[in-house]
Amino acid sequence: EAFAFDGSGTIGREYRLYSRELVARFGHHLALNWNLGEENTQTTAQQREMAATWTEFDPYRHHIVIHTYPDQQAAIYQPLLGNANVTGASVQTDADTVHR
Repeated sequence: EAFAFDGSGTIGREYRLYSRELVARFGHHLALNWNLGEENTQTTAQQREMAATWTEFDPYRHHIVIHTYPDQQAAIYQPLLGNANVTGASVQTDADTVHR
C-alpha cells in the first residue's frame, strides 16, 4: 500500500496504525507476502524502517518483499541484501529478460 499518508515516504503514527490493522485483519492467512510497495521510490533507510515495522507487527513472520521499477532493481535490491526484515523481492520484468 502507500508508503506514508503524507507522500514523504516517512513512517508516522498513522502508517504504523494502518500496518498493524492490516496484520490483525489478514495476518492469519497462510502463504501471505507483505509487499512494501509497487514501484517503490523510498530511500533505503525508509525501506528498512518500513520492513522493521511489519516485522514488529506480524507474529506469523510472513515474507516481506519489495517491488520496484524493472530498470531500478539493482539500485533498490542490493542495498537491502542481508537485511533480516526484507525476505524477498517482488520482481516484474519483460519475458525476454527472464533468463539473462
